[in-house]
Amino acid sequence: MVLTKPRTDALQHEYETDGYVTLRGVISTEDQVGFCSMMRAMVEAKAQSRNIAPDTEKDAFDWVQRRLPEVDALDHEIIKLAYETASSTLAAKRLFWNPAIVDVCATLLGCNSMNLFLYSDRIRIDPPEPQPFRLGWHQESAYGPSESPGVQIWGPLLWPSSWSNGSIQIALTSHRLGHVTWHDKGQQTGGALQFIVPDEIVQQFEIKLVEIEPGDLIVFSPNLMHRSSDPSRQQQMKLSITGRYLNTSSPHFRPYDHHPR
Repeated sequence: MVLTKPRTDALQHEYETDGYVTLRGVISTEDQVGFCSMMRAMVEAKAQSRNIAPDTEKDAFDWVQRRLPEVDALDHEIIKLAYETASSTLAAKRLFWNPAIVDVCATLLGCNSMNLFLYSDRIRIDPPEPQPFRLGWHQESAYGPSESPGVQIWGPLLWPSSWSNGSIQIALTSHRLGHVTWHDKGQQTGGALQFIVPDEIVQQFEIKLVEIEPGDLIVFSPNLMHRSSDPSRQQQMKLSITGRYLNTSSPHFRPYDHHPR
């Protein structure tokens, strides 16, 4: 993506107006397959060590769709290990440090891309669940370095994001309110306290479902209110990329402040 002056101005305007921008086709199929191949090598090596029969599927996408739930049912610890470590591999970092992504993030933050700090980067692995949990409306600024200037990314890998297989909903322009999530408005799940935005605040805004193709992603304000679309509709494995880029050249840079003020 070539960031000409008109393109830069358009991105800035769209981001400031709506709270997000959409980047099309920034993660190549080759890089997505590379990540899947890394996952396959990790999972199959662990499966073999636990005497789980090897898999011969050659297509990386089909392997993810069929094999991950299969191994998860046989030995959850293998998939747990993959989830906890895959994001730190070079195959994953290749996705996060894609120039087409970091150049836009740096532009929106008004800094050089060499000054970006990657925080809370994760490749999410979400299988269909019979009784899935749905987190309420929230802001990413409630988690982590709320005072540091940053932008959030999210996008699907391998399969499109859609109403039928899961995506996210956003409250357009809600970032203009700034940080409104408070610690006394929590939603308890899995032993962790989640910080949610009251419905009466979200109802002020137009709600939009994000539907994009694998390799696309959205860059959005950490103050933009959002939530998952109905997860009970999900029929297949879902992989997605998420993380936050912070501007280290800002005087407000504080990478590990976990307490919104």
